[in-house]
Amino acid sequence: MNTVIQITYAVSTAAAENPLHIRWLVIIAGLAVFALAVLVEIIRSRLGSRKQAEEIWRDFEDAAIERGLTGKELTLCKEMARQSLSDRPLRLLTSKEAFDECAGKRMTALRSQGAPGDELESLSDTLGDIRKKLGLTFVPFGRPLSSTRGLRPDQKLTIEVEKGTSATRFLATVLDVTDLGIVMSPPESASGQIKLEPDQKVTVAFWRGDDARYMFITRVHKALYSPHLAIVLEHAEKLQRTQARTFYRVRVSLTATVAELLLKDLAELEKVSDVSSLPTRNQLISTISSISGGGLSLISKSRLNVDDLLRVEIDLGRAYNEIEEPIPEDMTHPPVLLAVCKVVSVSALPALRYLARASFALINETDRDRIVRFVNVKEQKLATLEDQEEEG
Repeated sequence: MNTVIQITYAVSTAAAENPLHIRWLVIIAGLAVFALAVLVEIIRSRLGSRKQAEEIWRDFEDAAIERGLTGKELTLCKEMARQSLSDRPLRLLTSKEAFDECAGKRMTALRSQGAPGDELESLSDTLGDIRKKLGLTFVPFGRPLSSTRGLRPDQKLTIEVEKGTSATRFLATVLDVTDLGIVMSPPESASGQIKLEPDQKVTVAFWRGDDARYMFITRVHKALYSPHLAIVLEHAEKLQRTQARTFYRVRVSLTATVAELLLKDLAELEKVSDVSSLPTRNQLISTISSISGGGLSLISKSRLNVDDLLRVEIDLGRAYNEIEEPIPEDMTHPPVLLAVCKVVSVSALPALRYLARASFALINETDRDRIVRFVNVKEQKLATLEDQEEEG
């Protein structure tokens, strides 16, 4: 207030001595008052923001301590939050997606610095302990995966290994998931286990329950030989998700052998690795009328029921012959695929026939890829024929 009075006095004195300059003096005085007000507001805002930030970080520390984090774990969490979530640090303690992202950046930074393996493993163990205390170890049912850290043990993986100009696919199973990487069984082929080398690039695909198909590219971190042979893959930065409903479907007419499974529990079905070993009954001959990477449609004279589990033989070799296209070279085994399908709807057709639409409940991911490739080949074939008809 004293400053304003002094400025006002100075303006009045100057105006009395030199009336010609009064307008400029008033403008200068106004600007000075405005600048002073702005300065006061900035100082007040900064003090308020600092106080609010201090309160946020106090809440962060209180929440971390309530969840049982040690001093070392709290320090690590604060460092990760300051680097990526400085405006909303509490998300690190409550959001699995936020924690996954921050943990991934931490591990990547440590790797880029050339940290030794024992230091990486120590950080991975610490992050794992923090996850358990915060309750961020599981992805809620029905929620899509946003990170490879959401993979669960027993998940089946299709591993594609590049060899020169070609690629070969093998099967593997997730054994454990840590922040260091994805621990999986060695890929299996008809000739036995496949050896993977550190830093080798691989493409991984998997099907997650009733969710979707996922794919990511990563590298081999290392091989473990105790207590059992296992491979550790690095976590991927990007995870590509293809929803089941986005699989393209094409019409076919393939005779198929279908059998009803004695097993009815989907949870038990997930533990099965060999479809051919499942006990069945009521074998019948049906016709596959359409197929996609997500499922198929069956026409049968026997009525099927919703939720029935069926083992279906899919003769892709014959499917290629029907469209007069060569069978791909990588289908070295007899091109008849086995899959378990779950009936999702049944409709009555004329002549006492029934149309059952079914989704794949259990299928080898390599076989699913073969189906998707067949669908693409047939679509291209149909597109070519349509173009020829238009030109004709």
